[in-house]
Amino acid sequence: MFDIGWQELTLVIVVAIIVIGPRELPGTLRTIGKFVRKMKSMAREFQGQMDEMAREADLEDVRKQVSQARNLNPTKLIKDAVDADGSLERQLNAEVKTGGDGGHDLSWMKTPSPQDKAPQDKAPQDQAKPETAKVAAPESVQPESVQPAPTGADKSDAPQKTGTSGT
Repeated sequence: MFDIGWQELTLVIVVAIIVIGPRELPGTLRTIGKFVRKMKSMAREFQGQMDEMAREADLEDVRKQVSQARNLNPTKLIKDAVDADGSLERQLNAEVKTGGDGGHDLSWMKTPSPQDKAPQDKAPQDQAKPETAKVAAPESVQPESVQPAPTGADKSDAPQKTGTSGT
């Protein structure tokens, strides 16, 4: 800390014993200890305040960066990068006002009208309908035939069934 070697320390102790005396030396060492502790405490407090100021300065830098990011206009940055002198924008605005194409073929940009659209080919009927599987009824079961109800005066809500009973 003070870069004091053994020779210097021995000299300081001998001078202290001669000047202060052996009787007053313990009280003097206590006072010097308190003074050194107080100096160390003040140094720590000063260092802490300096660190806090550095953090506040860093925070202020961060606040400035956040403020700059909020004010960032990406559209303007891109516009400046693509067309720094504004000549491209002026040319495009002039062409839009005059309705000209500037000698360029812009037909690919136009939306086709319904008359320009060609009719689309339709798929053949047999490909459009999926085939359904036909399930055969078991041979042992005979289906009953259902006949519609007569249209005369004798109407009933249920269809009439005809079976093998002989009617």
